[in-house]
Amino acid sequence: MMSSSTPSPVEGGVLTALAVAAIRAKLLNEALPAMVPESEILRAPGASFVTLERRGQLRGCIGTVEPVRPLYLDVVRNARYAMVDPRLPPVTREDWPELDVKVSVLTPLEPLSVTGRDELIAALRPGVDGLLLTDGFRRATFLPAVWSRLPDPARFVSALLAKGGWPPNGFPENLQVRRYTAVEFHDPAPRAGLAYTLDGALSQSALPSRGALPSRAAEPAPSSDSASPGTEEAQREALRDDA
Repeated sequence: MMSSSTPSPVEGGVLTALAVAAIRAKLLNEALPAMVPESEILRAPGASFVTLERRGQLRGCIGTVEPVRPLYLDVVRNARYAMVDPRLPPVTREDWPELDVKVSVLTPLEPLSVTGRDELIAALRPGVDGLLLTDGFRRATFLPAVWSRLPDPARFVSALLAKGGWPPNGFPENLQVRRYTAVEFHDPAPRAGLAYTLDGALSQSALPSRGALPSRAAEPAPSSDSASPGTEEAQREALRDDA
C-alpha cells in the first residue's frame, strides 16, 4: 500500500512533465527553465527512476534508490542521465517524436532478513516488489516493472544476480537484500517535432512554457542536494534497470 507521501496522479503528471521538459531542453541545448512545484511531496527528498523507451525498446533507464535530493530535482537529474545511459546509444532528436517517458517513484528500502536463495524467492511479492542486492562492493536492482518480463520469482532473482555479476543460481554469503515498491507515471508518445530556425539553430519555441507545468490543481501538485561525483557515478553504474 502506498503512503500519504506518495505522489498523486496530478503530482505524477508534474514529474513526467518535468522529465519531458528536461529531455527536450537537453536536445535543444537550452537551459531548463526554473520551475519549483508547490507540492511539499515533490519538494521533499525522494528516490526515482526515469525510463525512456521508443517503440517498446529501451533507450535509457537511470535512477536512485535512496533519497539524496528533492524528488522533483531527482527526476530532472535522472531524465538527463537516462538520455546517455552507457549501455545504449544516446537519445537523439530522431528519437523524440516516439519517445515514451516513465517516472517511477520509490518507497523507502525495507531490509529482508533471508539466509538463502529459496528463502528470498519465497519472500518476494511478484508484481509488487522492487529488489536491491548488494555485497558491499557491487549492487544491482530491478524495478517492480521488471516482473512483467520476468514473472517467475526464481528467474527474477537469477537475472538480478547475473546483472550484479554474481552466479545466477547462487547466493553470496554476505549478500544484503532490500525491497521497495514503486508507483509509475507515464507520458507516452507521440510528441510534436523539435523546431529549428532558418539558420539551423534550435528554436526556443519548442520549450514548454512555465505555465505548461501545473503547480497546483484540484489536488496539490508537486534546495538542491547532490552526492559526491564518485558516489554518484558508482550509483549510476550499479543501478541501471534492465529491459
